[in-house]
Amino acid sequence: MPRPTVTRTSLVAVLVAALVVFLRFPDALVHPQLFAEGGYVFFAGAYTDGLSSVLKPYAGYLHFVPRLVALGAMEIDPKWTPAIYNVFAFLVEVPLPPGAE
Repeated sequence: MPRPTVTRTSLVAVLVAALVVFLRFPDALVHPQLFAEGGYVFFAGAYTDGLSSVLKPYAGYLHFVPRLVALGAMEIDPKWTPAIYNVFAFLVEVPLPPGAE
């Protein structure tokens, strides 16, 4: 079975989606800051509990990805932590074009 290729149309669609996300929340990318659980739960948990924080539930759920992002952010200069959170959130929100695995 042939692999799908990334077309110009799908690339433009992803860029338009990224632009829409940016236009909705420009301050999140220009002046990033920790928000809600990202700071006082996930980052604080990574700071105090390390790797074991990944398996701690919050509000009845295991938040695996945000806790992994917090663990990764622990290894980088703290002033970049909010930007790291925002980049990962941006990557989750903006889809990849078909065939761009």
